[in-house]
Parts: sequence; C-alpha cells; structure tokens
Amino acid sequence: MAAGRYRKRITIEQPARAANADGQLMPTWSPYATLWADVAISGSGQGVRHRQQQSRAGALFTVRWSEIAAGITPAMRIQHAGGTYHVETAEAADGPRREILIQTTSRRGADG
Repeated sequence: MAAGRYRKRITIEQPARAANADGQLMPTWSPYATLWADVAISGSGQGVRHRQQQSRAGALFTVRWSEIAAGITPAMRIQHAGGTYHVETAEAADGPRREILIQTTSRRGADG
C-alpha cells in the first residue's frame, strides 16, 4: 500500500433530490467524497439497451480504507477524468481496514 500509488483524484457522488424551478423534487447527484485513488481502466464491449447502441467500459478504483470509503455502495457513481463510472461493487481488500476495491462500469450512448 505505497503512498505514491494513489495518484488520481476521484469524486464519489450519491443520489439526491433537488427542487426544480417549479418546486418539484427531481433526481440528481450530490458529492459524497473526494478521494485519492489508483485507477485501472478495463476494456470495452458493445451492448444494446432499450434498442440503442451503447458502449461499455469499466474501471477498478482502489482507495485507502476509511469510514467514508467503507460507506460506498452500488447506488453511487464516480466522476473521474471527465467520465462517469457506476459502482457495481465496493469491497475491502487485503483484510479489513487497508484498501477498498471499487469495481465500476461506464456507459456511453444515447441514454448515458
């Protein structure tokens, strides 16, 4: 767990609701945490969702264990280098209180 390994800044977001101009609550995202991470981007594949072409790629984000990092759930997403990554799993690695491995997918296409 070398300190220099965590060189990329990521922002974890959680689902939220905010009022629009008409006062209606609309789904949105709010910041949960900004952390240093090691990032490994994986290959991409093609898929079809709702009859629209969509490309998929993923990334594995590794962060130091903290109470905040331990609270990351699949309902959250990560913003990194202009991309949005949806959390699939977030699990402790190498025993408790060392690192959290966050497996994600990134979807690009007509419905994001």
